[in-house]
Amino acid sequence: MWGCIISDLIGNNPKEKNLQEISLEGKVYSKNTILTMAILDAYLHDKDYEYYLKKYINDYKNYFKDEKSFNLLKWALNKEEGLSTTNEAMVRISPIAYLTKNKEELKLNVKKATIPTHNTKEAVKCSETIAEIIFLARQKYPKEEIIKTLELKYLPYNTFINDETCYNSIDNCLNSVFSADNFFTSLQKIYPFLTNDSASACIVGSMAEALYGIDNNLIYEAKKRIPICFSELLEEGNARILKK
Repeated sequence: MWGCIISDLIGNNPKEKNLQEISLEGKVYSKNTILTMAILDAYLHDKDYEYYLKKYINDYKNYFKDEKSFNLLKWALNKEEGLSTTNEAMVRISPIAYLTKNKEELKLNVKKATIPTHNTKEAVKCSETIAEIIFLARQKYPKEEIIKTLELKYLPYNTFINDETCYNSIDNCLNSVFSADNFFTSLQKIYPFLTNDSASACIVGSMAEALYGIDNNLIYEAKKRIPICFSELLEEGNARILKK
């Protein structure tokens, strides 16, 4: 789960088009970390995903003022239906993939976590795909076996489309993680496609952590840059994983 948070810090408002090194100096988290924490909090407690999403969005509403996420804020204020197709659905799904014990529970919780804000076939399908990749990687499946098992088919990199919807961003994310061989190179490959939003980096980072692992020093540095309550939630989640 730290892969998502670290990737949010790295990919939030990127200053250059190429990632030369992983440094968290001066980095700040975005709404993508907040949404991920909402799903983690919900899963660890009563799995009322709608309640926790609304709570976190309202508690951190200043992070939801950009055009892309404004509809989420309106949804949290009960002013709009949750029919989004944005890739924020895929961003926040990694806690479920890390904490569930079987595929049936995985699919059930992914759907329950997605539909409050993203009640569309596109968002549910893409969220399931990302969650299944992480789940299988956690079971030590090699990436070639994951591609075969899930019958994944994805298009080459596309630099000419808006990357904000699930369908428009998932191919670049899958290309980046499956053509890499570690966490850093996965982020290097997606980095040129980021705009002013870290969503695709978060999706890639979540999968890359499960596939390749992550440096504990990065986790240590990331903890300094997020609220203590977020770190405590992540520690609670990791403790739950170790008991599985």
